[in-house]
Amino acid sequence: MSIFTSPSAVLTHVTDYYDCTVDHPFKAHPQYAVIRHRGTRTWFGLLMRISEYTLGISDSEDEILVLNVKADPQDVDFLQSLPGFAPAYHMNKTHWVSVILDGTVPDAQVEELIATSYALTE
Repeated sequence: MSIFTSPSAVLTHVTDYYDCTVDHPFKAHPQYAVIRHRGTRTWFGLLMRISEYTLGISDSEDEILVLNVKADPQDVDFLQSLPGFAPAYHMNKTHWVSVILDGTVPDAQVEELIATSYALTE
């Protein structure tokens, strides 16, 4: 069973392991959480619940938990071909990928993706 299936689990992980802050800058979507480097305030994650339709993976309006992370452009296309990934919603699709947090992507891989995103945005 995955630990990264709730917003609180993701936010606890990033605040426990990274020098970061979390804020909610979107008035229209106050539940969206931007995860930033504490010093530079550069984003390295965007956590949100969005519909499968909005993400472009189905016609369903069912909401899913998604974490956008920055990745090496050479990895983005490959990741998007795997179950549990989609083109980054609301971000540059060459450098970012959406990770669907429904347990499909193993926890160790989610942790690695977060670490990579943190390093790429320092």
